[in-house]
Amino acid sequence: MNVFWGTDFEAMDKCFDSREDDGSGGQWFVEHRSWKRYQFLESIVLSIMELGLECTLESPEERVVIKEVVNKLNKIKLALLHDMCLML
Repeated sequence: MNVFWGTDFEAMDKCFDSREDDGSGGQWFVEHRSWKRYQFLESIVLSIMELGLECTLESPEERVVIKEVVNKLNKIKLALLHDMCLML
């Protein structure tokens, strides 16, 4: 069972939306923006999970080196900070 696909999108929209439908068709923009934000956050979570799996491979030779882990986590952090700045 995929936890992400069981998510209530209406509840997520309420969390991400800051505007109400004013009758001018603006609700589509809000929903589209919310969906884009959801996709972005989902990609962040998937990146972290993928990195975690790379770190736990059975063979030590196949595991990612810690320097690369730190670099990937810093890139993820910067992407999140950039997204937060855009939301302000």
